[in-house]
Amino acid sequence: MIFPLTHIKGGVSRMDEVPLAFLENAYQNYPYGELLFPRWFRPVLRRCNGVNERFEGLYNSFMSIKPKKQRQLLNIIRSARFVKRTCNETQWQPLSSSDIEPMELRKALKELYEFLFEKTISTNAFRAATGMSIKDHYDKFLTANNIDVCPFCGLETYALPEMRRADYDHYLPISEYPWLGVNFDNLVPMGDTCNSKKNAAQLLYSNPADRHSRRLVWYPYDFYLYALTANTTTRATLGNPLASWQVQITTTDVDTAERLNTWNSVFNIQNNLATAITRRQKSFIEDLCLKNNIYGQNLTNQQLRSELQVYVERGSGSLTQIPLAIVKKAWASYYIHRATDPELEPIKSKIRSLAPRPPLISIN
Repeated sequence: MIFPLTHIKGGVSRMDEVPLAFLENAYQNYPYGELLFPRWFRPVLRRCNGVNERFEGLYNSFMSIKPKKQRQLLNIIRSARFVKRTCNETQWQPLSSSDIEPMELRKALKELYEFLFEKTISTNAFRAATGMSIKDHYDKFLTANNIDVCPFCGLETYALPEMRRADYDHYLPISEYPWLGVNFDNLVPMGDTCNSKKNAAQLLYSNPADRHSRRLVWYPYDFYLYALTANTTTRATLGNPLASWQVQITTTDVDTAERLNTWNSVFNIQNNLATAITRRQKSFIEDLCLKNNIYGQNLTNQQLRSELQVYVERGSGSLTQIPLAIVKKAWASYYIHRATDPELEPIKSKIRSLAPRPPLISIN
């Protein structure tokens, strides 16, 4: 994880208690009706189209199975609420939707939780009942965490605040664990690129076909320390001023190292970070000139290293707010601490060739 995330407590997160309370009451053989639901949720049930039908469908499927199967399902849903435990304890084998029989019950669970997440918690009726919609929660989450970039890669920026799509991503996939659909311990903002590259089936298991091959996984609301180091694979020269790069993410802690390996294999993170440096190094030099105001200067090697140190300390941006900040710092640190003097020549040459950018013209 690039930086830790902070939970936001709010009424919207109470949705997770509703299906469990509903099924626990149904297990007592109560007839279908509003008494199966927490009192605060009953106005939502009345006012939100489609909610009642999906709960009734789940009720019918649930009541069609034997009490032993009903108890098993309740135990699955109760234990699955602890997402942190699932991520941190490899001996813990969470059951998935494929463990639910019959198929009709599995389908009813999935449809209900998807509907609650995609439709219900964004409605005015739900907001009136809890004091907070999912959009309110998402906006508070981003503000409290002071983040503008994807917390998984640090490369992709979110849209401007007024343009943000009020959305979370399911860390553990709802397709496998539908009962985590409205569990806010399982909801994090994730950039489109990371979300599209996430191989959800491999998040908990190195071999999804072997359900005993559990591995340690990042829990998004914990913080683990690691070092990001960038090294060149093809060194820059005056004739070829752009280097090729690789990135290593390391830690001295064994458990954290396993989480890093999982993170890298699921999100392809090291390759993404290295590619970002390789493609953006020219713009990093321009950013260095802008932040340190050294356009056109003829720097010595020591002066360049000093300017890069200032850039690392003050000028390359906040990890949580400036996209590419993490790789900018790794790139600059390489030239400060490990690059040879000849490797500095292409950067010095580029700085000498750059003129200050003209001010932007205001159009009234």
